[in-house]
Amino acid sequence: MLSRLKLPARNTPGIRRGPGIHSSSASKRHRLRVSISRTRPLVAVCLATSLLGVDPQLHVLAMPVVSEAFRAGPTENAVLRSLATVVLAVTMLGAGRWSQRWGLRRAAVLAAAALTGSSLLSALAWDVPSLATGRLVTGAATAVLFAAGLAVLAGNYRGRALTIACSMWLAWDAAAILLAGPLGGDLVDAAGWRSAYMLTALAAALACGACRVLLHPVPGQRKFPGTRILPLLRHRGFLAAGLAGLGFNFSNGFFLGAYPILGAAAGIPTATVGLVTALIGGGSVFGALIAGFARGCLRLNGRAMYLSGLGLLVTAGVAQTLISPATLVTVPLLGCLVVGAAVMWVQQPQSELMFEIAGPSRTAAVAPVKTSLGQLGMAAGLAAASPVLSLFDSAGALGSYAAGSVVAAVVPFAAAVTVVILLWQNPRGD
Repeated sequence: MLSRLKLPARNTPGIRRGPGIHSSSASKRHRLRVSISRTRPLVAVCLATSLLGVDPQLHVLAMPVVSEAFRAGPTENAVLRSLATVVLAVTMLGAGRWSQRWGLRRAAVLAAAALTGSSLLSALAWDVPSLATGRLVTGAATAVLFAAGLAVLAGNYRGRALTIACSMWLAWDAAAILLAGPLGGDLVDAAGWRSAYMLTALAAALACGACRVLLHPVPGQRKFPGTRILPLLRHRGFLAAGLAGLGFNFSNGFFLGAYPILGAAAGIPTATVGLVTALIGGGSVFGALIAGFARGCLRLNGRAMYLSGLGLLVTAGVAQTLISPATLVTVPLLGCLVVGAAVMWVQQPQSELMFEIAGPSRTAAVAPVKTSLGQLGMAAGLAAASPVLSLFDSAGALGSYAAGSVVAAVVPFAAAVTVVILLWQNPRGD
């Protein structure tokens, strides 16, 4: 009986539905695996590079207590505040070549491990030199992490996908800073300054594991001769991106350094100071979202976004003259929100245009040049906060903060003027 049965033809309509359903299900699973695979590098980069913003946030909250505990003088205080950022800026120039030589995944894992160790050393520091050693290694490790992270983004994403990845990456970094401020302030108040560095060590250990598990070799990366970097420094679009980064990072660093000084003088709780400065991250989340929309949908050019963002930074600095005993928190809080939004508004086109100018195969070696300029701005802002405010000590705590903020606004204003000159004939900035 069974021998008489004939199998239906392959093109029988009713029979094709079964394999069709199976094929559709397999296709969905395949698309899901591809989607997860494409997301893995972004997750690793977000966890690793967010430490570039989280570490300074926690460090400035701990510094007033550290200075008191170690009886640090004005010079030692200024060095400890900005040492990691200065080292980061200097190391960044070679970090890309080092990460390419050893491979992006290995470089990121080793840098995250080094950052874990340096943060532990900072947490266990017994004097100024030991803390300075920890901060020095921290600066070098975060430089390598950031350089490798930029190269991973450029190697894994193209076109619109790169725009979306940059927006998500910047938004994540901003959210991490927003969380680190109040959490770090509460920790410093409740458990002492060492807890801030322990939190950084924990985050770095998590980033180390993520880079080890989620990253894979990036195709298209090649060694990039250092002599070919120099022509890019004469590229007006590249130079404008670097100077814009210097301007917004200076304002970011100055606000991060100045308000904790005011808080210590006015008796504001560390947790409140941390919440206010963390709102730079809150503004950054909003800024990252609208910047991605402005670039992707409205097609705003680089020059327009640079100038509008730097203009907001100048406005935020001048607006600090409105501070009074009744607005001791609200005016700096609003200033931090505006600074955060302006930083991400400028950084979105800056990151994209840097990728376009450098090309994916050269990003790991070239991007650090732009980033180094920006971090020098951050270091200058952090280091300048105390001496600039001290110039106006006779005006009291509020008066010195207000006057110092106006003086600091000169830097983004000068950056905006220079960007106009550099991009006069090239508004796209590419």
